[in-house]
Amino acid sequence: MCQNGIDFHGLILALEQLSGREELLKKDVESWAEYLLDQEVPEAAEELRKAIDALDKASESFSKALHELEHLHDNHGHDHHITATSFS
Repeated sequence: MCQNGIDFHGLILALEQLSGREELLKKDVESWAEYLLDQEVPEAAEELRKAIDALDKASESFSKALHELEHLHDNHGHDHHITATSFS
């Protein structure tokens, strides 16, 4: 554990959790977009569809970051200490 930070495994866990949250949020947003279309509010539904696209890109980025961290660990055979004091 790094002072004022998290260890390597903690960072991997955080990325996995973020990825899981993204999927749940995406499903909720899709439901709202469908509801707004049913209510004949296509402009708002379209904005939510854009948000879904952004969530897809975020999911891809989470996956790539997770893959890179796992690759780093596999190639070096030991944990890297990564200090992270803020995720804002």
